[in-house]
Amino acid sequence: MSTCSVLNWTLAKSKTLRGFNAYGEGQSHGPIHMYTGGFSNTPNFTSKLTAIGLSEDDELIDQMWGDGQTTPMAADFFSHLKSLWRYGYLTCPSSCSMDTPISECQCTCNATEIWDDYTVMRSVLKSPIAMFGNESAFGLLEWLCTSNVMLGDHATSASGADPSFWALHGTVERYLQVLRLKDTFTSESWSDEEALFSSNIHPSTDHCRGHYRNDTLIFGELDGRNMTNWQYYVMIDPNQANTPYLYDNFHFHHCEKLGYHIGLA
Repeated sequence: MSTCSVLNWTLAKSKTLRGFNAYGEGQSHGPIHMYTGGFSNTPNFTSKLTAIGLSEDDELIDQMWGDGQTTPMAADFFSHLKSLWRYGYLTCPSSCSMDTPISECQCTCNATEIWDDYTVMRSVLKSPIAMFGNESAFGLLEWLCTSNVMLGDHATSASGADPSFWALHGTVERYLQVLRLKDTFTSESWSDEEALFSSNIHPSTDHCRGHYRNDTLIFGELDGRNMTNWQYYVMIDPNQANTPYLYDNFHFHHCEKLGYHIGLA
């Protein structure tokens, strides 16, 4: 989960808007979705990782919580269920009755077939293979195909339907405002062809609507205006009096006690 060390690292690395968008989806934000309501039905999580050759105290990454900066690979790996479904490798029942046991209502896939598909290997498994090696990465894939991990709303684009989403993302906006008030960014460039969160895998399309500079906000008009992402970014500039709200402060006193001077002086 996010810590003062993680937040300090994230903000220190975010020298540009592009950088913040990349680092901000890491350990200071993304895993909180996953652990709040991103997946369930994962009993004996750590022991299963150990059984396929991964270690809780691996020098590269702690598979349960991440290495302090990046998204924890084992937890993030569950999100690849969506990618496998988009590639046609995840088979799910069309419906299940309310009294059907979870063990009988599950999505499955064939790990060997996926492993033999070079396109999917490069898209989905490149990072796990690089970090853990072929044997452990294949073991993780086999587990993914047979463990019946249950994805929750926080692992999907429906995460905004959960009230906890707004507390989390309001906090991320507060991080962004700290950087803008400090005039940290050396560049705020965002080209028309550049999608945010391009790590999302969509094999059937090369354009993920809503992730581009000039895409209009998905939820409709704001203050009577149908804004684009860029127009909204300009509007929430904390150096201007454009928004009907403001944050009470930009201090992180709990982090200061640990030696991290993150907020405003």
